[in-house]
Amino acid sequence: GESTIFLGLTLSFKLYLYRYIQKTFKMAKGKIGAILVRLVSSAGTGYTYVKKRNPRKLTQKLAFMKYDPKVDKHVPFFEQKMK
Repeated sequence: GESTIFLGLTLSFKLYLYRYIQKTFKMAKGKIGAILVRLVSSAGTGYTYVKKRNPRKLTQKLAFMKYDPKVDKHVPFFEQKMK
């Protein structure tokens, strides 16, 4: 049966309450295990990006072609651990 708290309430108001409770009292779950990694430019300029990576799902090191404004072109960026 339905809880006595919700008796007599319209369905739309029940949904509103449910969403409000979900937003207000968030459970500790979700991005567990994701680590921050630094992507360092291979051009040697010291320019970096920061990305999240889940080591359980993605076991290889990250490598991207990204823009390095110090040399004004796209160069490979490779993963390094955050210090």
